[in-house]
Amino acid sequence: MDISTVEAKNRLPQLIRAVEAGEEVIITRHGKPVAQMGPPPAARDTPLHIRPDHMEHVYGLPPIHKVPFDYVLIAQATAESLTLVTTDSQIPLYASPSFQVVI
Repeated sequence: MDISTVEAKNRLPQLIRAVEAGEEVIITRHGKPVAQMGPPPAARDTPLHIRPDHMEHVYGLPPIHKVPFDYVLIAQATAESLTLVTTDSQIPLYASPSFQVVI
């Protein structure tokens, strides 16, 4: 949604509700964007890209799964010290001090 600075000032509560609902608001002055309202960074989804150091962890994993994506996911969790939330009963077999598993 694009909105002028004057209109944004008068409609701030509505704009905040729109942002809370997931909409991004662009505030303009004389038709040019000057500001943007959106959810705070912690509320946004942050993709975790596959990096070479993640792939290095794949080679040390035991051959439990047959699906390559499972190995990549576990390798990322190991490299980034993440917690995996899963319903896969085999994932805890990979657990180590580097990452946790929650079923």
